[in-house]
Amino acid sequence: MYIHGAGLWLDCSVHAEFPGGDHIIVLLEIHGLRAEPDREPLVFHGSRFRRLAV
Repeated sequence: MYIHGAGLWLDCSVHAEFPGGDHIIVLLEIHGLRAEPDREPLVFHGSRFRRLAV
């Protein structure tokens, strides 16, 4: 899956899963990546995407 506007893309697979209370913690194995360091960070908080304030 690709999130439009993201500054980083990871090609990965699930390496392991661990219980974490009412969540599942997933450890990923990264096979490749692409980064766009000039792009602003993409922040997901409070069930929506937001910008960082300066």
